[in-house]
Amino acid sequence: FAFDVTFDGAGSADTLVIAGAATGNTVFEIDDISTSPNFGNMVLVVDAGAGTNEDAFELGTESQTIGFFAYSVFFDAPDNDFFLTNTIGTPVFQTLKFVEGAQSLWYRSADAWAAHMATPADSSASPAWMQIYGTVTNQDDSFEFSAGGLTEPIAVNYEQDYFGFQAGYEFGSGVTGDGGLFGLTGGYLNSNLGFDGTADNVRYDAFNLGAYAGLKSGRFFANALAKYDFITADVRARTAGYTADLDGYAYGVRLEAGYRFGDEKFFVQPLTSFEYQRASLDDFSALGANIDFDRFDGLRGMIGARLGGETKIKWGNNLTYYLGGQAVHQSQTGDGLTFTSGDTSIEIENRLSKTFGRFELGLSIATQGGVTGFIEGNADISGDYTGYGGRGGLKVQF
Repeated sequence: FAFDVTFDGAGSADTLVIAGAATGNTVFEIDDISTSPNFGNMVLVVDAGAGTNEDAFELGTESQTIGFFAYSVFFDAPDNDFFLTNTIGTPVFQTLKFVEGAQSLWYRSADAWAAHMATPADSSASPAWMQIYGTVTNQDDSFEFSAGGLTEPIAVNYEQDYFGFQAGYEFGSGVTGDGGLFGLTGGYLNSNLGFDGTADNVRYDAFNLGAYAGLKSGRFFANALAKYDFITADVRARTAGYTADLDGYAYGVRLEAGYRFGDEKFFVQPLTSFEYQRASLDDFSALGANIDFDRFDGLRGMIGARLGGETKIKWGNNLTYYLGGQAVHQSQTGDGLTFTSGDTSIEIENRLSKTFGRFELGLSIATQGGVTGFIEGNADISGDYTGYGGRGGLKVQF
């Protein structure tokens, strides 16, 4: 059977009155008829007599999460009463990941630019370049949330894929040798974020524009990128029962530097980079609640090395092969949201801070005709985060 329940205002519910003791075990469902529910309140659903068992009534599985809220039954032993209470559930914490997923788009296209800048240059190098890439990542994030004396398990594990295209044009003496270079870049990225064990997902489309500069002096190099992403997010939250079409943006800078030891036969290239970016999505309303996002500020630092070699192949072409590894730390500062429903609200923060190893294996071929191409496989590995992908690119002489 089911109880009609509302958490509007102080809340109320159908109440079952039992003159004697309630024994055995009865599973019931609820029909939440709230229009703008408060959370953290308790409403009486069963008023029983002395000798009642604490497990006499249990909430059915289908009623444990409705909309944004998690529901549970509380037994008041002195009065032999059963109360229904609610708190924010997993669907609220999922909304934090909407912005986290949008923020990751900026990093992916910045990585594409960095892969281009790492491609060896020579006297026949082209100022025009393009690259395609794809990656699938898995992020585990499970924890317990406590409020109002209740503890709720939260699982917002997700898989996110990325498929994109990045291109650019550069000029200056650094394109083919020592000196400075300046360039413009732009690209498109499509991504889908899906939460494990559900049909809930967010589809992103992002267009980006950026400007960059570089300096090459002997074995030393340094590069800088400034980039802005235009983002749309199509949210389909089937578990909670709502949809939302959101607009957003991300902007940031990346600085990197390195030094190359060795010769053409074998080289070791230590490198480091630092990134700052800010991402935002529209605030939105759904199911009588308001979700107000903070601006998500992200920091990412990397340090590592690439080692490899070069050799001449057929027709005077040059082959470069390499293996790279980096330690990466990524964190957010001040990221979160304010969730408001009815007369109640709560501020929650995103919990992302991760350190992982990044590995890459690739090769590039520079032809005498001014065409340079490369392919690369890469992986991100840690205890709760993994990612696998690849990329390929061309520089074409006009």
